[in-house]
Amino acid sequence: MLVNKKIDMSKKITILGLTLILFIQLFACLYFGTKKEGFYEDEIATYGLSSCPNALGRKDYEITWKSGKDYENLLIVNENTRFSYGMVYDNQVRDVHPPLYYFLIHSLESFFPGIFSKWIGIAPNILFCLLTTLLIFYISNQITKSRVISVCTAAFWALSIGGLSTAVFIRMYAMLTFFTTGLLALHVKIWKKLQTDTVLKYSDYVLLLLCTVAGILTQYYFMIFCFFLCGIFALYLLIS
Repeated sequence: MLVNKKIDMSKKITILGLTLILFIQLFACLYFGTKKEGFYEDEIATYGLSSCPNALGRKDYEITWKSGKDYENLLIVNENTRFSYGMVYDNQVRDVHPPLYYFLIHSLESFFPGIFSKWIGIAPNILFCLLTTLLIFYISNQITKSRVISVCTAAFWALSIGGLSTAVFIRMYAMLTFFTTGLLALHVKIWKKLQTDTVLKYSDYVLLLLCTVAGILTQYYFMIFCFFLCGIFALYLLIS
């Protein structure tokens, strides 16, 4: 009974510590989000490619004076372009990036037509960063079996300059980080099952498929990570 009480207390402390880290991470992301004033050119492209037909072909904005209304037409979804996923897809056919992230931004913009806000880009980034923190805790806990180490590992990511910068940089990299971390977490889960001769479920394969497809549709860098992760895992299966 005493051992069970100690285990229960350890779990409660772990949950409390992880919850505290998530709240601090959320507060820090919101704080730095409020301080964001300017936009890098790629961030402007995020809004343009998610909002305007043929945004990539609009070269008339370079070295030319344009009114505020012209920029609204480029960067803001209106009543006529709401939920126009074909438009977003066509923009990405002309660009180099997969469309999933732009679909997400376009969806959020479509709920607030006529409004330009940095929070449309920052809010989903914060969510992906918080979920990544949970995945990092899970991966660390599966490998080290130490809740203390796992909480500390999650905290290192959550409060790092890279993690916070990813949250306020309005591009697809927070989403990419989530899917790459998710793919690693799934491989760690399967690795643990194979070690204990546990039969894999259909859900394991489905999650692998969904995570892989979503990652590829988010950013082409994902395929590089996926290649090496899956290659190393395949070698492990062959020699084990």
